[in-house]
Amino acid sequence: MAKRGVAPNRVAYNAMARGLSKAGLLDEAFDLMGVMESAGFALTAVTFNPVVEFLCKSGRPDEACKVMETMLLRNIEPNILTLNLILQAARPEEALGMTDVMVEMGFCPTIVTFNALLELFCNTDQMDSATELLETMARSKCKPNFVTYSIMVQKFAEMGRMVEARAFLEQLVVCGYAPNLLVCNAYVAGLCKTGEMDLASRFLTVMAEEGCRANTATYNSLVEGFCKLGRMDEAERVLEEMIAEGSLPDSTTYNVLIQGLCSAGQIEHAFMAGGGIS
Repeated sequence: MAKRGVAPNRVAYNAMARGLSKAGLLDEAFDLMGVMESAGFALTAVTFNPVVEFLCKSGRPDEACKVMETMLLRNIEPNILTLNLILQAARPEEALGMTDVMVEMGFCPTIVTFNALLELFCNTDQMDSATELLETMARSKCKPNFVTYSIMVQKFAEMGRMVEARAFLEQLVVCGYAPNLLVCNAYVAGLCKTGEMDLASRFLTVMAEEGCRANTATYNSLVEGFCKLGRMDEAERVLEEMIAEGSLPDSTTYNVLIQGLCSAGQIEHAFMAGGGIS
């Protein structure tokens, strides 16, 4: 282009930087960025993203994070693509560090970014980091939404940490959100896991009042919870209620019930219950 007397514009420079990055020629891509700046064109996330993408896809998230740090130090704001690339490739602790750096430098990640990172921490059982991230959200004045609270309710319930699960469920409701079936089922399963069967049973009433109808998975949690405690009459009552409410028992329902009856020494009754399996 230059030989023909046509100076490259921003679009052309970014296209060349993208081509060099995709080919793994990162030194050449950075050299081109220097030429681009000398020509009076400001570098943006669009310029850097191909470099970040190549590093992430090459299994070099540490270097990708350093590129993002360079962007922040030069007051070049990452966009959602930059953040998503980093989050998908970086280790959770690195991602949290990058989020802190962004907030300290005045860049506010979106709620989508925060929730993606929150889910990453929860999926790897790093609940201290998840809690720390919520504090970072508060500092950046990014309000949690339904997804934020539901992630926390489900994970704490899965871990049997029902005090925390209940606190986040209450926050969800206080903020004007109605818990959906996924959240409710996780909460019920958590209560049953910790043996809080009376609370779990009462929560079904709360669900009905809120227009959230229990399904087979909900009832299965209750059946299993009562069976584990040897409360077989109540387990069978739940089965009857389940059928009356139009939720069909499945193989899990009957397997759990039969195992519970056998453990309680009610072998004959277990054979009778087995007749319900089609």
